[in-house]
Amino acid sequence: MSADISFNNALAVANTQLIRTYTFVDPRVRILVMILKHWAKQRHVNSAYEHTLSRSALFFKILFNLSIPF
Repeated sequence: MSADISFNNALAVANTQLIRTYTFVDPRVRILVMILKHWAKQRHVNSAYEHTLSRSALFFKILFNLSIPF
């Protein structure tokens, strides 16, 4: 299991809370995100450190493509 660690980053906290809210509102979002995160990990395109998509960026792209307003 991996995790993102951040200090004094209010935006990261707000993004985490927003993601949590969306996954509680519609459980299908969580399932879809888990599938796409696995896909991205297999293709090595899920690391902001390596200048690819971060976990939150991937999540918000999914919401955008599902036309869920955020």
